[in-house]
Amino acid sequence: MSGRRYRKVEMILWADKRFRALADDTKIIWLYLLTSHRTTYCPGLVLASEVIIADDLGWFDDDPATGLSRVRESLRELEGLGWVEIDAEAKVMWVPNAVRHNIPDNPNQVKGWHSTFNEIPRSPLKRAWRDRAYTDMRDECGGTSQKFKVFVDLFGKPEGDVPETMAKPSVNLGPTKPKTGTGTGTGTGAGSKTRTEPGADSAPDLSVPVDFSRRQIQTLEAVATASFWLAERGEVTLASAVKDPVGLARRLGGPAYPALDPGREIHKAGNWTMENPKKAKRDLGRFLTNWFNRAQERGGERAGPGGGGQSYPHDNDLTKGVKGGKR
Repeated sequence: MSGRRYRKVEMILWADKRFRALADDTKIIWLYLLTSHRTTYCPGLVLASEVIIADDLGWFDDDPATGLSRVRESLRELEGLGWVEIDAEAKVMWVPNAVRHNIPDNPNQVKGWHSTFNEIPRSPLKRAWRDRAYTDMRDECGGTSQKFKVFVDLFGKPEGDVPETMAKPSVNLGPTKPKTGTGTGTGTGAGSKTRTEPGADSAPDLSVPVDFSRRQIQTLEAVATASFWLAERGEVTLASAVKDPVGLARRLGGPAYPALDPGREIHKAGNWTMENPKKAKRDLGRFLTNWFNRAQERGGERAGPGGGGQSYPHDNDLTKGVKGGKR
């Protein structure tokens, strides 16, 4: 029995309506991502590809093309649910909720994560795993626990991390409300009393119009996330990131781009900007509009302005400069 590895899978999985609604092949792929020998000591990071999975499951035996298609369709279903993210180039897959369900029992296990982490191929999913693991460890273990302190010591903190008492801007998903001030600037109206210092950057109005479709609401959320991310990085001011986010979401989430998933395209555009920092985009609205036009022309498949397959940025040596972070 010595040396064998095990994985935790909650028994309630089989009673989960979302899992039961999956296609049979997708159920198999999901269990594979949770329990196979391709999983690593870092919960949720899996070293696999479509070809590797099809071969491991024996789906190549009869008809290789059909076997590969079964894997591909199952992974797309899981991706659509947000249960897995894939870096095909690095042959790395990531199950975002894995750490939350596999909190380490002691600091030594966290050290084991770090040793494994440094051996995993370079991929943006490593950064995503680190950032999500940081949040889950802090929430589940507490910010003062020894396990969490060891994690921060080895992996560092995510960029833009703020104290829990500081709330980040969020999208107001209620209908747009009319302003009730007097318009005289005397402060005698019934409007907000919040003051903005001269020259301070103020967030654009992200209230959702009552006529927005669900697709347009999701697009606005993605635009808002991209705007705040750019502002936090200091590349542009929040007000100038998108001059008219509501109008942009109305266009990108409208009928002009039927072949696209707006949220996914905006995420891909963000990945491309990370991979190409020298080509910084100051006008996010114009950049996204051009991106969507080209993606629509390609039928929804694109990686960057140059076209081609899926593209991802590198992880930029996440652990460089922190204790134990040498590669």
